[in-house]
Amino acid sequence: MSTGVTMDDTQPENDLRVERQRWSEACDSMGESSPKQMIRGGAEFQRQKVLNQAENNWKAFLGSTDTGLHRIEQAASTGAQSDLMDSTRWGWSCMLQLQEADNWVKPAVTTWAAEFLLRDGESREFLGSWINSSAVHEAKKRRAKQVITFSFPCGRWLHMIGARASPGCELCKRERNMDRKTTDVLPPETLAHIQSARCKAQKKSVIGAHNRCWKYFIGPISTHGEATRDLEFIGGDKDKQLEKLWAETQLGDILHPWVEIADEAERLLENDQATRRVPDGNQADKEQEGNQAVARDETDTYNETIFGRRRPESIAVEWSSKVLYVLDFKRTSDRRRNYRERGEARARAQYDVLVKSLEKVAGEAVGENSGWKIKLIIFVGGTCGSVHAETLNNNLKELGVIESKRNTVRKGLVHELRNAQDTVLCSYFAQRSGERGEGRRWKSTVGEAFQGLDYLE
Repeated sequence: MSTGVTMDDTQPENDLRVERQRWSEACDSMGESSPKQMIRGGAEFQRQKVLNQAENNWKAFLGSTDTGLHRIEQAASTGAQSDLMDSTRWGWSCMLQLQEADNWVKPAVTTWAAEFLLRDGESREFLGSWINSSAVHEAKKRRAKQVITFSFPCGRWLHMIGARASPGCELCKRERNMDRKTTDVLPPETLAHIQSARCKAQKKSVIGAHNRCWKYFIGPISTHGEATRDLEFIGGDKDKQLEKLWAETQLGDILHPWVEIADEAERLLENDQATRRVPDGNQADKEQEGNQAVARDETDTYNETIFGRRRPESIAVEWSSKVLYVLDFKRTSDRRRNYRERGEARARAQYDVLVKSLEKVAGEAVGENSGWKIKLIIFVGGTCGSVHAETLNNNLKELGVIESKRNTVRKGLVHELRNAQDTVLCSYFAQRSGERGEGRRWKSTVGEAFQGLDYLE
């Protein structure tokens, strides 16, 4: 007898039955486990659901293209069969392939937040320990969760939900009004914008957050050294020009006077500018070089690094092995998975001329001052607490930090990044709903005022 129910009507019920069966099997496999094991099992079950969505997305996108079919054929011919049969590994593979696809603009899994939390090797265990810590105020945790879930009430988000007429940065608008500048074109008030020095009103807070993280970080690096290490940090935390730092320390004795390094830097800069001016008959190459020049002008600070006030975070000298380390720290937005690579690229571009100049004069040294090497060490921390474990451990190993202390240093950096971000967010709330300028009180909408009520908690 017909029940009158079609296949489409029964599909949701079948999906629910399958999910219940999977959950039941997961619970049965745990047996009488401890509460922690049960929580872990439930978390792994939820993670697998997210990875299953990556598999479905992959089938819908890459699976229908020649590139996707080539990748699955390649995996089948070169990889172990278990890699294809294991659902977790296959889900990870699908997620990574989608993230690398240029035309895929949606989350590789269920949401952007899930994709952020699933990034492997980014110290998520320490982010979790910060959120679960009883020492962290609930208001801080709430703001952290808003940031991670892309629901922090900045101007762009408020505009998206209809609570603000424009997504433009109100803080930048106020600053421009005070300077009597035009406000026709404003940068969008995104989370990345209010956490960067590009927002003039937030600049002091952002720089303070950066310095706070580095000040913490340099402490354990200095303290937890191996017994054979002979590492000295030059200049301390004083913000001095490199020329003055050279004159007041032993650096000028071992690597020639600063004037010789500056001359070499001038030569490299002139050669670089001459290379950019060389005419090329290929218009495509011209356009590409022009784009690169624009990017360099926005990110490079060659002149400031060599001749201005800007300098690396620190200079360290390993006397026993004759290595001079140029140390730099980038605190950058980690909403995208390539945050570390982008931060490292900025640092390399920024200090390229300095490192090459030091290498040149070090190579010309003779006698007891010969044999010195120059190494650029870049540390990158995400504003949400992302720290790539392998890269950080390699850098700490290079600087001679005791192996047993490296995870402790990494955990501390993650927690410091989280606290620093919250300080910046509190500054944003304070300026958005507080007093600015010549004793005037800037009005906010009722909704925005309520969003910022807990900024002092």
